[in-house]
Amino acid sequence: MAETDPIYYNLSKSQNEALEKLRNKMSEELCEFESYNKSFVLYRFLKARQWDANKAEIMFKECIQWRRQNNLNEYQPPQILQKYLHNMCIGNDKEGCPIMYVPLGKVDAKGLVNSTKPLDVIKTLGQFIIKHELLLEEKCVEVTRWLSGALIIYDFEGLSFATATNIKGIELMVRVVGFVQDMFPERMKAVFLINAPTPLKMPYRVIKSFLAPETQEKIQFFAAEGWQEKLLELIDADVLPAFMGGTRTDPDGNPYCKTIVMQMGAIDKSYYLDQNSENSLANVPGVNTVLLPRSSTKKILLHVGNVGSVIEWELEVKAGNIGFRLFYEETPDVMTQVVVLDKVDAKDCVVTGMYDCEKCGNYYAEFDNSYSWFKSKEILYIFKIYYNEMITEDNLV
Repeated sequence: MAETDPIYYNLSKSQNEALEKLRNKMSEELCEFESYNKSFVLYRFLKARQWDANKAEIMFKECIQWRRQNNLNEYQPPQILQKYLHNMCIGNDKEGCPIMYVPLGKVDAKGLVNSTKPLDVIKTLGQFIIKHELLLEEKCVEVTRWLSGALIIYDFEGLSFATATNIKGIELMVRVVGFVQDMFPERMKAVFLINAPTPLKMPYRVIKSFLAPETQEKIQFFAAEGWQEKLLELIDADVLPAFMGGTRTDPDGNPYCKTIVMQMGAIDKSYYLDQNSENSLANVPGVNTVLLPRSSTKKILLHVGNVGSVIEWELEVKAGNIGFRLFYEETPDVMTQVVVLDKVDAKDCVVTGMYDCEKCGNYYAEFDNSYSWFKSKEILYIFKIYYNEMITEDNLV
């Protein structure tokens, strides 16, 4: 290891020995992937495995195997991802670490999962991370010390309940989280979740179970206030966009810095991989069907036996639209409304969602066709209840 390598100055004798041990263990793979034959890279895998060279070797080899199977050097992301996932890096913080800004509150979760394959999202993200890894390594050499990784800002302003609880979107996020942790360990300096609304706690509870304890410690939650001051402690005002508390604007004075900040928003259905990709629930095993007469409602009992359980649903209306609500039974005579969806529309095909139960007892899902004076509605639905990560079929009456 060259003395000009900034890692050299940071390691204890035992850590230095572990790094060289891992380098020797991985000699064959490092010859194949020369870009990984760096102290920066070895350091990250060792740190992620508490400096156990044997465990780091297993993790590293799994990463190499994935790289062999998915040639990122020649990979071309689909057009929608080139358009949708760009401008994530908005500059460097006061230490020189890259700042990643992602407006998750504006993401079209439903459109994203129907216009892309999860592997394409992961490979596109992998290419982006590799590009910025090289920039960070150059910065480490410049300042002759180890820089701990990216400062990531996830902005949830505008997050809707439907987006926050979209099951396929959550499943995609879980895959992305696992990929980043396993393939690019120790690349996060800090994570700011800003403008975090109440519905966020439901998907985060699921995603958190896949996060390493070290990653969880780097995450800071903020509602609408307090995060601006924290960001300015780490980021110069002329680097931080004005809408986040800094002074930076576009050349035309726009405080939202649209020339440098990733803009998400709705995905046009012309990008959908299959115009019938939102397949009907009719072909799904275990689906239930009800014909809801005009000017009527129907309640379905869902019994929850454990606090912290999750109710998950998939709904489809064959024509027209219905209202959907979820109630909690306080007493036989008192119902508290906990979820309201004004419309579940046939044009949306399958609608998914979830609710994190803070109380055990009886919940009632209600389909509402009371506002339709003339038309009955055929509804397809599936409810599931997760008990402490164990999935059980719904208890229906």
